[in-house]
Amino acid sequence: MSKNILIECFNSMVGTTAEIYDDSWIDYFVDPLDDKNKTVLHKIMLPNHSLVIGRRGTGKSCLLSRAYIECLSSLKDKVKKKNLMFTKGKRILPVYINLKEIWDPTAIFGDKAPYIRKIIFMSYFLSKVWISLNSEGIDKLLNWRNKLSNKTSKKIKSLIQKITNPEFVPTSTGVTIIKEIETDTKNRGFELNITSPSIKRSSILSTTKNKSTIVESTIISSISEIMNELVNLLKDYKIDMAYIFLDEFSEIPDEQQQFLEKNLLSTHFIPQDSIFKAKLAVYPGQYKFISLDESRELNAIKLDFVELYGDFGKGLSSSYKNASNKAIEFTKSLIEKRLNHYQLDIEFKDLFEKPDDALEYLLLTSMNIPRNIGHILQNCAEKRDIPFKMSDIKGASIEYIEKCQSRDFIRKISNIYGGRVEEHTASYIKLISKVRFQNEGKKRSEWVPQSHFWVGSLITEYMSVLEGAFLVLRIGLITPKKQELAKYGGISKKFDVYVLNRAICDRENFMFELDSEKIRGNRFDYSDIFFPYELVCENNHVITGDDIMEFKGVRYCGKCFTETDKRTKVIERKIEFSHLEDRSDIDQDVLKEVKKNVKQTMSLISKFEKIKELNVILSEPEKELIEILTYESKLRNKDIGLKLTEIMNYSKVRYLIERLNNRCISNNLPPVIISDKYGKKTLNPNFNKILET
Repeated sequence: MSKNILIECFNSMVGTTAEIYDDSWIDYFVDPLDDKNKTVLHKIMLPNHSLVIGRRGTGKSCLLSRAYIECLSSLKDKVKKKNLMFTKGKRILPVYINLKEIWDPTAIFGDKAPYIRKIIFMSYFLSKVWISLNSEGIDKLLNWRNKLSNKTSKKIKSLIQKITNPEFVPTSTGVTIIKEIETDTKNRGFELNITSPSIKRSSILSTTKNKSTIVESTIISSISEIMNELVNLLKDYKIDMAYIFLDEFSEIPDEQQQFLEKNLLSTHFIPQDSIFKAKLAVYPGQYKFISLDESRELNAIKLDFVELYGDFGKGLSSSYKNASNKAIEFTKSLIEKRLNHYQLDIEFKDLFEKPDDALEYLLLTSMNIPRNIGHILQNCAEKRDIPFKMSDIKGASIEYIEKCQSRDFIRKISNIYGGRVEEHTASYIKLISKVRFQNEGKKRSEWVPQSHFWVGSLITEYMSVLEGAFLVLRIGLITPKKQELAKYGGISKKFDVYVLNRAICDRENFMFELDSEKIRGNRFDYSDIFFPYELVCENNHVITGDDIMEFKGVRYCGKCFTETDKRTKVIERKIEFSHLEDRSDIDQDVLKEVKKNVKQTMSLISKFEKIKELNVILSEPEKELIEILTYESKLRNKDIGLKLTEIMNYSKVRYLIERLNNRCISNNLPPVIISDKYGKKTLNPNFNKILET
């Protein structure tokens, strides 16, 4: 058996570079639900609007891609196609748009007025619609490129011409957008040849408000024309419906989400007689709709295993056990299908020294996320021979979670909360400190499990960053033993239970066990440590719920009153690392480690800000590209692509580098990234010198 092929097999679980119309998606896809009438593929193929919800790596894109292939199959000769159970005999046109690929180039114009950002976003969006309609898979079946070129392309080009002309956007911006759209479509074999018209300036467009109003009106009317044209085209080809797959919806800013909702979803998709059905992939809690009724108009498909398999009404232990068993079955099927696809001469039982233990451990450290499973097993395959021992899996899991809790975790906080990194990172420091001190100084017979805790429902929103970085997972609900002492419970008497990633517990030697009776004790109420601020008094006492006293509606420090018989007012203070130093309730080693990680990450963020000051605004993939080459130089495009969060093939990495370097050169700067004679990439020392001046 080839070790390289085994590594490639596990790497395919991290991400795939297969084209959307590639039949390999059928080989890759494992449906997490095995009931044929209730599979997630069955759900997304229903003729309604779907919201696929899951954290990064849960398989949202894979599900959309598999559904895309199913739609393609429906366009084939019905007599030859034997299995159309998911499309119910209807012909469905699939249109796939990766919104991240639209926002990444749009982000470099982030300093422009909001209406200009809408123009840029919509221009790239239309070009991606054109690319999807002309994709190889669709054109092979319908042979409709000439018709598209005659009618649809003219309307798309007309709208891009209207909104990118000098009346609305700076000439240089319009030229850049058009050039990139032309290059992208030309490279794919169906160029959109756009010429910006020269229009005489009008006094009515003198204000930004007027421009914004006219741009939005132009976009709305033109989109209606394009959609009507598509309806007529679908009728000509006897196509019953069109499914529009909008992947990475949460990767675009709120203003663009709401722009699409207002001008596309609500207007052209949601009406009952519409033949267009939207299928959106989103992160939990990272999507915002203004007018859409999510519960009534969108069918939610949740992919996180606790949400998918659990039944919170059955109690914590029963619900979580049932969900875990089904998740383990899914993981086994996932690995088996990859081994078969890569034709590896190995049985699943021979992959691990202790298969059952390995599957259970993978669940607890990967949280049943295929991408995480791929990272861990790829790490094992690179360093160890099969069968993998439990120590191999634990070591690989710890290495991966350290990456998540350092670079990824801190970068995520920075992206969401901007400069407020310390106050939000402090919640992780306080969490690990509190967990560690649970059993400190106690007899072994008095030890309690440290892996699980609960918080009030009012705290849940503060947990999203920790969950997104795979450090914790919400697994169910409980009712505390002493309800009256529980903090921040909101209206509900139930509280959210979380589990620490098993790899963190093993690294820190925490006792890992779910005891549904013990955990109901109020010592596991961690609600007060997750706020990004603390209550302190003027004498610098850190106040918890038990230390607050109230008098005539004013909060005072109970500690000060006990010690000095004086009333000292309590105030809210944003947390900084300096506030945590030398405190007995804070593990100073954890604080030191996190400070180091934050310093490294903030140094990179500072570099990005300096690059921005040079009029070169970076997209997220470009930032990640620079980050990778900061810590590891002399990498080939293929190796860089595999290290990106969203993996890319070598040609996409080459395009990413060329695009970044060209923007620098156009600003009279040296290229950021250079290549040696072997094609290996590194950061340009000359560019770094400019940043240091």
